[in-house]
Amino acid sequence: MTTLVGRDDELARIGDALASARAARVATALKVTGDPGAGKTALFHRIAEDAAAANWLASAVDCHRIQSGLPFVTARRIAQSFVDQLGDQRERYAGGLDEALKDAASVGEALLRLTEGLLLDFSVLVAIDDAQWMDAESRELLDQLMRSFSDRPLALALIERSDEPGPLDVPAVTHNIALQRLTPCCIHRTCARVCTRHRLPLVRVL
Repeated sequence: MTTLVGRDDELARIGDALASARAARVATALKVTGDPGAGKTALFHRIAEDAAAANWLASAVDCHRIQSGLPFVTARRIAQSFVDQLGDQRERYAGGLDEALKDAASVGEALLRLTEGLLLDFSVLVAIDDAQWMDAESRELLDQLMRSFSDRPLALALIERSDEPGPLDVPAVTHNIALQRLTPCCIHRTCARVCTRHRLPLVRVL
C-alpha cells in the first residue's frame, strides 16, 4: 500500500465520492490538480489501491507527452489493464474483442462494449495520471463512456499538472481537488518515517 503523509483530507474526499457513486449507482468524475512534485503520482497509486481494496475493478494508466498525438493510445491502455485483471473471466467479458482493442479504428466501440459488460458485475474505476497529455480521441471516448453509463457505478479520476491543464470539462468533472504542497511538518514526518524504516540518522534542521 502506498504510504501518504498529509493527504488524509484528499483521500477522504475521494473515498466519499467513490462510495457515493457506488451507493447511488451514478457515474462520477474527479480531477486532481497540483504542481510538479506535489505528490500527484503517489496519490494516483493510492486511489487505485484503495479502490481495489474496496472491490472496485480499477484501471490505472499514465499518459506521456510524446504520445499525446497518438489516437486512442490511452484508451487501449485502459482496455488492456482491465483485460489483464480478468484472469479466468477474460473470455466472459472480453471474448472476441482482442483484435478490436488493438485497432485504432475499432478500439472505441470495443472499450464501450467491454465497459458495459464489466459494469453488470463490478464498480469500475479508471484512474489516469498526467491526464493533461491524454490524446484527444481517448478524452472524447471517456466523455462518451461517462454519458452512456451515467446510471452505473463508473468513476473516472483524472490527475493533472496545474501548470499544464488539460481541456476543460471533457469529460465533465463533478469533483475538483487541488493538491497543495506539503507543509514542513509533513515533510519532516515523511523523512522521519523513511529514516526509521531504513535505520538512517535523522538530522533536525532548525
